[in-house]
Amino acid sequence: IAAQVQHEALADETSDEDLLSLLEYVFVGIFSSEQVIRFVALRCQVFRGTEKFWNTFDLMIVILPWVDIVVRQITAGTPTYPVSAALAKIMKLPRILRVLRLYRAARYVNSLRVMVLLIIRSLISLFWVFVVIVGIVLIFSIILTQGVTDY
Repeated sequence: IAAQVQHEALADETSDEDLLSLLEYVFVGIFSSEQVIRFVALRCQVFRGTEKFWNTFDLMIVILPWVDIVVRQITAGTPTYPVSAALAKIMKLPRILRVLRLYRAARYVNSLRVMVLLIIRSLISLFWVFVVIVGIVLIFSIILTQGVTDY
């Protein structure tokens, strides 16, 4: 996602023949085939049970990129308008939401989850440590600046 955003920011024109677009089509195909296999294997149980919310989330993650591809194909020859730019920004949301799929896998790795939670909870302490360090640097920079100007 980050590489694609940087490429789009630096590139003068975007084309569907890009390597990144090709990779996006490949991953959409992989996710779609995974979803089809899940529907074939689980049938009606996909939307029942404890995993029904994750399965619905996965289905939306698979459908929205297809909508993005269709909209891009329809608007490929038209000039860009503010409405299509806003629509394009909204359609990039599923790319960002794909990262949330990692949380689904990470909940099975208990030690990793504990470490991530500890890091997140220690961010407040880290902020105050940063404030103290900035304060110390500020005090010493004032002392050194006064010492140099007095000399």
